[in-house]
Amino acid sequence: MIVVSLGTNDFNLALGEFPEREAFVSSYVAFLRALRAEYALAQIVLTEGAIVNDGERPQKSVLRAYVAEAVRRIGDSRVRAAPSNHYPGDACDVHPTRDQHAAMARELEPVLRAAVGWWAAD
Repeated sequence: MIVVSLGTNDFNLALGEFPEREAFVSSYVAFLRALRAEYALAQIVLTEGAIVNDGERPQKSVLRAYVAEAVRRIGDSRVRAAPSNHYPGDACDVHPTRDQHAAMARELEPVLRAAVGWWAAD
């Protein structure tokens, strides 16, 4: 199982314009092909991450669309997207807190279980 969360820094509003769609998606697809070449049987789950959020500009929506396009282009049933909710951290740090990380894990768990064919925990 490989979980990839790319794009948080690329879509940082302080950097200006978002990455150009074709360049980003093509690079992501090349990266996925390299992963597949190295780990031929692995399930690969892609997420846009919990820090990126739509606000001043639609960073999460755009990144999520880029990820979806990469999944579509790779055309491999063992590569899937797992959308992430936004977790804003707290007043001291914009990175998710311990409790927010636990919530992120609860959201991701069913996607990972489905990817490897495990039944839900009782």
